[in-house]
Amino acid sequence: MEVSVIRGTRWVCMSWDEARGTVSRAFADWAASDKRIKAFFKASLLFAERGFTDLLKTAGVGERFEADEHPQELVQKIVGIDPHEFEQSVFSAVLKDAVSAYEVYLEQGLDEVARFHELSLNSVTSTKSLPRHVQIKGFADWFGVDIKNSVVEDARTLRHLLTHRMVRAHTLEEWEKFGDTKESSFYAGIRLILRREQIEGYVDALAAAVRHADKYIWEYGYGGKRVDGLREVFSILGAKE
Repeated sequence: MEVSVIRGTRWVCMSWDEARGTVSRAFADWAASDKRIKAFFKASLLFAERGFTDLLKTAGVGERFEADEHPQELVQKIVGIDPHEFEQSVFSAVLKDAVSAYEVYLEQGLDEVARFHELSLNSVTSTKSLPRHVQIKGFADWFGVDIKNSVVEDARTLRHLLTHRMVRAHTLEEWEKFGDTKESSFYAGIRLILRREQIEGYVDALAAAVRHADKYIWEYGYGGKRVDGLREVFSILGAKE
């Protein structure tokens, strides 16, 4: 524990500790989003399982729903989407939101540090996001931290495929990295089959990356540590006093 002085105010500064709540504001916002995303993930799959079961019972198909035992066409006809497609849609939504929450955190975190240096990146109110390479360079140059994690980058690449290609793989490499290769053979434009454990792994990796980064956001913000020359560096990014 150490004593820091911020703009004439003497306050006690503790080290980063999620359990005690000594985290950045950006982290607190991200944690709320992460909790909501995980709750949505769990609830959607649970409600879907029960909902499709009740649907088939009502239709007189059977007493218990198993995707392989009952015709998917019936569910598709009644609600417009079959259980498999619904599950894939949930996986897609969760991955997109998790990546977005991670990226928003990085911007807010950098802006938070800037404010402790009496600067502002205006990333919170700006309509433009900081480019990924600027985020990476910022953490590397200012804090000496490499935030470019291979699993995180894979999650961002998959988000791109989900958003801009409707989850279709155009190369064998994309299919082998992101698809369920046991389900089919590759051809250009094949739809990727997402898996629950795959999405959970990406969500956990993104969370770990945020926790790692926030220790430095906290240290160079509330921790009282300052970056020499940050004013000059931030000015290149459009920071304002």
